[in-house]
Amino acid sequence: MGTGTGRYRLVIFGIVILVAVFSLATVVLAAAGPAGDTPGRYIVIFDDEDAKQGTKQFIKQKGGKVLADFRIVSGMTVEIGADKVSGLKKLKGVREVGPDVKVYALDTELERSWGVKRIGAGTVHGYNTGSGTSVAVVDTGIDYTHPDLDANYAGGYDFVNNDFDPIDDNGHGTHVAGIIAAEDNDSGVVGVAPGASVYALKVLDSSGSGYLSNIIAALDWVFIENQNNPGRWVVNMSLGSSSGSDALHAAIIKAYDAGIILVAAAGNSGRPNGKGDSIEYPARYPEVIAVGATDSLDVRARWSSTGDLLELSAPGVGILSTVPGGYASYSGTSMASPHVAGTAALVLSGESLTDLDGDGSVNNEDLRFLLRQTAEDLGAAGKDNLYGYGLVDADEAALPVLAAGTISGTVTDSSTGIGIAGAVITDGTRSVNTDESGNYVINDVPPGEYTVIVSAPGYQSASKTVTVQEALTSTADFILNESVISQATVDSIKYATIGGKNSAAHLLVTVSVVDGSGNPAAGAYVSITLCLDGSVYSTNTGTTGSGGTVSFKVPNAPPGTYTTTVTGVTAEGLTWDGVTPENSFVKN
Repeated sequence: MGTGTGRYRLVIFGIVILVAVFSLATVVLAAAGPAGDTPGRYIVIFDDEDAKQGTKQFIKQKGGKVLADFRIVSGMTVEIGADKVSGLKKLKGVREVGPDVKVYALDTELERSWGVKRIGAGTVHGYNTGSGTSVAVVDTGIDYTHPDLDANYAGGYDFVNNDFDPIDDNGHGTHVAGIIAAEDNDSGVVGVAPGASVYALKVLDSSGSGYLSNIIAALDWVFIENQNNPGRWVVNMSLGSSSGSDALHAAIIKAYDAGIILVAAAGNSGRPNGKGDSIEYPARYPEVIAVGATDSLDVRARWSSTGDLLELSAPGVGILSTVPGGYASYSGTSMASPHVAGTAALVLSGESLTDLDGDGSVNNEDLRFLLRQTAEDLGAAGKDNLYGYGLVDADEAALPVLAAGTISGTVTDSSTGIGIAGAVITDGTRSVNTDESGNYVINDVPPGEYTVIVSAPGYQSASKTVTVQEALTSTADFILNESVISQATVDSIKYATIGGKNSAAHLLVTVSVVDGSGNPAAGAYVSITLCLDGSVYSTNTGTTGSGGTVSFKVPNAPPGTYTTTVTGVTAEGLTWDGVTPENSFVKN
């Protein structure tokens, strides 16, 4: 999996979670844990909290001890003789007993840095540095004395030594933390979110090894802290395993349901040709953003894991960042993941996050949707197995929300000069009607360029390009000529799915326009608003062909119920009747 020349092959016990100290590397699985009465570490999961007390008494009677008691899931870590495990499994309320697996960290590679600039994070720092957000680095700890990290370090815990001093005695965690939040202090390097607070949750020791239970305990720690500062937490896990764990997944689900953003390295087990599904755990869990690595030419690193569950890509080859005592360049999806975690911190700190999925709240689902929608598409068009939705784009995802502007004007009759009442004005998203004097105002228009279309019964439609500036009013007056030809009608709106992958198939919306005699209306300029589950999903414009139809393609449309509203039909010699036929489509 790694890209260095000095890779190791590890023989370990049970399920493995592999952490790339400098890039994720290959492991070999061997047979399971201690035999006879040899004490071993085990993770116990319960059906409910009531079963814990009886289990603790059993463990004490059998000469064992409780090492950790989880809150994020009903469970704990215990040390007990292997010959007592069968009895432990039989206790009332015990759902699962499994080995507390060792985790490892591996090799290194030095090159040049370029990642933060490539994703556009530097252009965001003038108005957003990620302040007010918290990023947990689940790793080997952090060198909190480093001059590029000391101001942003906010605390944490050492789950290896069970104390409050999570100093990094390995280097990997400090490198990851620097990518996320190295200070903008005119020296060294700068992170994606240099104003974010970073927390060191040390789960690996100086040799880069630790236990699965430490990772669960780290998620448990974040879960409790999130209750004090909800909706502002990001967790970066630059680690991976080819095998999953029910206990770990249960903790991840609990953290995700609490609104915590979870980001993880996809893994370095990909084939050079990109074939196969090699996404590792925990990135493989649907609650986690799986991140692959690209080089400075935006090409997937040959070792970066691939598969349908890959969500985003980020720089991961030759990334310069902080290490204890200085700086170094490492490669791996371990380096790509913190680029996305830092971008998530920028989004949480800024104003760009809104209720994108229309569920009435702003949460981690909306943030993931925003990162996908703003990603720079790489490889095949749309989402693919090599790059996911594309390269994370910090300056697009964390754009500031500008004050809205206004479009206003008057619509008059060309022959009389009198204002036309009831004319329909649309900017492609918002629609209003003129008053009795022919005046109109479209409020709350975001800054940008719009095609404003006006239509009125008995008149030929007209359009103008209008530029709206922040907090200003733009004027667009219209003089309409009477229509002497038949009326235009939207005859039908049809839906179809094409291409894409599974639920992310493309959606095709076809609008048919006819004239008053029922003949196809060719050359009609059609504007539509597409809604998903009652909320605006996109706006589109197009021109009908010789058959009177125009099709709008929605790439990788998510599942849900779609409806289309025609907001304008403009055609020479035709007047649209303003009616949209009833329509809807359920995409699974």
